[in-house]
Amino acid sequence: TATSYVYDISGIETGNGFQALVRAIDAAGNVSGWSQPMVTSVDREPPTVRWYENPGIDPDDDPPGSQVTTTDPRPKWMWVGEDSNSLVDYYVYYLDNEPRVETNTAYYQAASDLSDGKHTLTVYAYDNAGNVSQALKSEIYIDTTPPPVPGIPRLHVSEKNPTNNTRPFWEWDPSPGAAFYGVYLDGRLVCYNHDTVIG
Repeated sequence: TATSYVYDISGIETGNGFQALVRAIDAAGNVSGWSQPMVTSVDREPPTVRWYENPGIDPDDDPPGSQVTTTDPRPKWMWVGEDSNSLVDYYVYYLDNEPRVETNTAYYQAASDLSDGKHTLTVYAYDNAGNVSQALKSEIYIDTTPPPVPGIPRLHVSEKNPTNNTRPFWEWDPSPGAAFYGVYLDGRLVCYNHDTVIG
């Protein structure tokens, strides 16, 4: 059977190495030669992990910390893990409340469409010494549902119909949830408008 021994190496700092050797001594006091050395190093520092491609970050970030909404039901996250001592061994990620997934790849993209609503991806990096990074999180809101069709455009109540105004005011009933409207005249895009009146 193997013989084991526990030795306190707490005094050895991260990045430093040491070697362990063993030799046997019998009851008569005879001493064997040295075993082959076991050489290792100490690593108590956790790895780091950062985003390489994060769909949960608005490049304009206006206002700062604003919610990021996408129409893509399969956004792709990519990250970079770094460890200068024992190197990154693997990653663990969680999507929302789903079970943890262990992987050697540094990206995630859902195999099927994610549901509309908020989703959170959390990533950890583990190094070869068993140290774990701080959590890396990304939140994104998926919205693939178009707003309802707005009302039929009509001349504003201040206009006559027919009209001799070369720039008449038009209006339409709003579409709940619309951020702005695309206004077309005879099939040609005229402008984008945030209000339900244009003229």
